[in-house]
Amino acid sequence: MINWLKSIWCTTPSQALALMILSTRRNKNRTSLLLVLIMVSTAINYALLIREVFEPADQTNPAIYSLMTSDEFRQNTSVLFDQLKAYNREPSQERLDVLSGFIVPDRGNLWVYVSLRFQLLPQAEKTGNSLPRYRYDPQITIRPALPGLLLFILVETILLLLLIYTRLKEPAAILAFEERQLARFFDDEPNAPAPSPLDTVRHLLHHFHRFCLALNQRQNGRTGLSVKNEPDVQDLLRALLSMHIADVRAEEPVPSCAGASSRMDFLLHDLQVAIEVKMTRAGLKDKKLGEELIVDIARYAEHPHCQHLICFVYDPGYLIRNREALQEYILRQGHRIDVELIFSPA
Repeated sequence: MINWLKSIWCTTPSQALALMILSTRRNKNRTSLLLVLIMVSTAINYALLIREVFEPADQTNPAIYSLMTSDEFRQNTSVLFDQLKAYNREPSQERLDVLSGFIVPDRGNLWVYVSLRFQLLPQAEKTGNSLPRYRYDPQITIRPALPGLLLFILVETILLLLLIYTRLKEPAAILAFEERQLARFFDDEPNAPAPSPLDTVRHLLHHFHRFCLALNQRQNGRTGLSVKNEPDVQDLLRALLSMHIADVRAEEPVPSCAGASSRMDFLLHDLQVAIEVKMTRAGLKDKKLGEELIVDIARYAEHPHCQHLICFVYDPGYLIRNREALQEYILRQGHRIDVELIFSPA
């Protein structure tokens, strides 16, 4: 409880709400498990309390032995047994008329009841006057006591209802709200590493074609915005990059190379990363594209703030026949700066 209060005190309201949701779900699961354990333990304890019911119904049974050795049993049956003994010693019709079966009052506790009935039965041997000798045949019934059984059923029913209540599914609206809060909470986890600016740039470039397709699908039948040439790609990239990178410099001059000066497409000054943009067309495919990139890489390497170059190739028509070979050709040239190629669509 103290840790829970500390977590609420030290977090934002949104985080505190998410922690409460997690704590509630965890406690519900623990409560369900605890209720199941209590139900099982209650059933086991009840079975132990009425264990005499499952044992043989004879004098070895503790409940029956306790009844038959009690003073109350002796007081209620001693006269009847004495009459039977007297008859068997000297059988007579007068004594026989007195004999009869009898029932011992039920005895038990909250959990077990014992019923004992003695039936008068003749023995096989007979006396000289043709009167048979008799014996008392005990008929024993041992059963769970009704009060204890009702108490057990009541407790188990209450536990079962509580278990059902803890497992009831929340309304869909509440579940959706909780899932949104938890998703926001885990997205904001301080331990989760945030993507680096360079990873963000790579993500934009890898998914650039998807962005262009979305621009071409407009509502109400309006004409789509299509990307037709390399300047279109540069304009869109500049807009996308400016949303994530503070200092995006377009058309940054680069030192002259072989007597010719030019400009780089984009320089992310703070990251010391440059981006060279190419869009394939009929006259710019594998070989020609590779040759131009080799020249561009050499020029970019002369810039003092370019330590990493991304060659972005937008190939919507899949004109590059062997991307792996082109990439291997570019990277094995041994450049002075780090170079990577990104194709879109992949």
